[in-house]
This record gives sequence, structure tokens and C-alpha cells, in this order.
Amino acid sequence: MRSLFFTLFLFISLSLFLSCKDEPTPTSPNPIPIENDPLANLTDSEKELVNELNKFIKPLKGSSITNDDSDLQVFDIFANAKVIGVGEATHGTKEFFQMKHRLFKYFVEKQGFKIFGFEEDMGVCIYIDRFISQDIGTIDDAMNKIGFAVWKNQEVKDLILWMNQYNKSKSQGDKIHLLGVDCQYKDYNRQLVRGYLQQYDPNYPAFIDKILTDIHLLSYVQIKALTATEKNLLKIRCDSIKTYFDNNSSRLITSSGSFEFKITRQLLRQTQQYIDNTSTSYYYRDLYMAENTEWLTELLGPNTKVVQWAHNMHIAKNPSGTTSGTQGYVLSQHLSTQYKAIGFSFNYGSFKATGYNSQQNTYTVGLTFSINQLPPQDSFNYIFNYSQPQNFILLNSDILQNSTLYNWINSTKKFLSFGAIYYPDSFNDNFDSSNLGSEYDAMIHFHTTTASVKY
Repeated sequence: MRSLFFTLFLFISLSLFLSCKDEPTPTSPNPIPIENDPLANLTDSEKELVNELNKFIKPLKGSSITNDDSDLQVFDIFANAKVIGVGEATHGTKEFFQMKHRLFKYFVEKQGFKIFGFEEDMGVCIYIDRFISQDIGTIDDAMNKIGFAVWKNQEVKDLILWMNQYNKSKSQGDKIHLLGVDCQYKDYNRQLVRGYLQQYDPNYPAFIDKILTDIHLLSYVQIKALTATEKNLLKIRCDSIKTYFDNNSSRLITSSGSFEFKITRQLLRQTQQYIDNTSTSYYYRDLYMAENTEWLTELLGPNTKVVQWAHNMHIAKNPSGTTSGTQGYVLSQHLSTQYKAIGFSFNYGSFKATGYNSQQNTYTVGLTFSINQLPPQDSFNYIFNYSQPQNFILLNSDILQNSTLYNWINSTKKFLSFGAIYYPDSFNDNFDSSNLGSEYDAMIHFHTTTASVKY
């Protein structure tokens, strides 16, 4: 399932530049009626699991940013982390997006986190961050820069506006930032690097423009068709610009400041990552998302703390997620216990997604779907369905080792998590194969969700 997701996501991401248009919500089977005894249909072992789960889960007040923080205090055990990954089981769920906003606000105000790393193009996010941290442009300018339609929603807009407002009363060193870690596009790299040099080094050598333009004009398809040697030569040309930055770093940093220098130089590295990510023999994306996230932990100083927004699959600590392992796995190998992963789960409700019709092999962008049927019995969601409270936080470290629940959470089972693409005619294909105990440090579960609101 993971390999299918990787293959399809790149194809679908191109179509997501289009505006989403709501369609009628497809119908789903009616939910199984709840009996007077909600556990009546469970086996004895399933009842034991539910009862144990209920002992360890903590009530979740909800996703609204206006809720008080008392239920989030359980995450104070993550205060010493350098990176906290916050996931999502779909790319179109309002509660997931709002909850990540709520978590980031808490981690900023209570634990000193400074950067929200975003599963979005690095260049795009530089423009968004200029609105957040410098009041350059408007919220509409920031939202219109976003490439993936899944992020063009009211919930992301509210996050950006909150970050902008937070910074208004802060000194330069205390401001928070939203920066991209993805490497699927290079659209803004040339104009950002050139803009920096034109402002701070107007007599920069002409070879830089030549290299930037040559690479900018190459399409994804053209780069994909290059040989390994030709791709390596492109990367070497990027290295020559990086060397110019390094050889003139003192002068450039004096003119622009360290922050602008570092993020502009990193665009050259991200261009190299983009070139590599077109390879058919190796999927580099998660490896480079991890590299960029680690780079963020040094951007504002050696103790910069980062919250990383991405899909469950990316933030999970899964060694087999891609050839390199997932982003979360790479981070956990490099940062050890200073990387924490919070997965997101749900059972029922609506969400935005691209629908895949397996009979016709076609995709339809921007639909609203809903799930009303009971999860498969061999899934984590099946047991979560009977939890009390229904919305909860589960910290894996709370679970007693060698207990029934511990053995269950550390086994591999189906887990409802599908990202941007939903299979309405094949419900079970929307379940990934996951080990929640080894891949995550915590789980946030919503019994019922609603679709994200289009910006």
C-alpha cells in the first residue's frame, strides 16, 4: 500500500495545483447500530483490549484553538525534543489541521518551539514566512503561493494568521517561522536566489544567472530523462554557486543577516534534492525531507526546536516506508529520543480527497467523501471505535510493557491512513499496514471528523 501511495502521490500532486470544486458526497453504507451494550459484539479478548485502552487514554477536548491547554499538558514529556512530527491520516480533514495548529501554539508558548516545518515546497514557504515574520504582502498573497491544493484551506489560513499576529509583539530573535522541507518543486528557486543577490550583492558573477536559468528552464520530464552523469553535472553546477556563497559568507551575512543567507543558500541544496528526486531507481523524498528538517534545527541557533507538519506516513518511524526509510525513521536514527512522532487517527466522518476509480483507472480532484461503516475487525481503528472517551490522546510510554494492550499496539495491523487519494469502491485499500507502537510516540484520535474548508 505504501509503495502504491508513493507512486500515485507524485502524479496526483500535479493536478492539485488546480482549484478544488466540491462535488456531491458519495454515499457509504450506514453505520452498524450501537446496542445498549456497546461491547456486546466483541470477543472476550477484544473486550479486554478496549478495557485496557480506556485505562491509559487521556480525554481530548477537541481541535479548536480556543480550548484551554489542560489536556495538552501530557505532551510536556516531549519538551526536550528537537523535532516533533505531527501527522494526519488524510490530507483533507478539518480536525487534523486545527489540532496541529493547536499543538504548535502549545509547543511555542509552553516549550519554546520556533519553527513549523511544512510538507510543502521550500521556495513557496519562504514567501509565506515573509508574511508571517516580516508582514510582507497579505494573507491572500501567502495562500495563493501554496502549490498543493490540499493546503489551500481555511485551517492553514488560520494558522498563518495566528503566526503573523503572534510575531507582531515579538523581537526578531523571538519570532516564529513556517518553512518548507519538501523537494518536489523548484519553481521559485531562481527568482529567490537572484532576488537575494541583486539586493545584497549586485555585482555577483554572471555565471550564477546562467546556471540558475539553465536549471529553471528544465522541466521535470526533461530532468527525469537525463542520465545519472548529466544529473550529477547539474548538481555540480549548483555546488559552484554554493561555493560562491560560502567564500563570501562574511560579507553577505553582514549585508543580509544570517537567516536570509542560510535560507537562500539552502535553496541551492533543495535544487539538488529536486534533481535527485526525479530518479526512477531510488525514492529520495523522505530522506531529503528529513535532511531539511534537521537543517531547520540549526537555523536559528543550535537549539532550534521544530514541529514538523506532514502525513502520518512521513512522520512515522518506519524503516521500510521508502528505500531510505520514512522521514520520521531517518530523524529518529539521527536524533534518537529527541525526535517524537504524534500520529492522527479517526473512524468516521467527512474529508476532502482525490477519488480513485479502480474500474476506470481515473482520478477526480477535490471531492468530499464520508466514512460511515465499521472499521475492519483486524484494524487498530476497530478497537479505537469502542474507546471511552471517544476522542483521546494515547502516549505509548504510558502503556505497561508486556500487557495485552502493549503487545497489541506493538503488532502490525491495518490502520486507516491514506493521505490525498481515497478509494471509495475499495474500503480496505484505504487502510495502511502499521505498527503504532514502534512508529509513533503518541496517537491523537477523533471518533468523527469533518472535511477541511476550502480557502
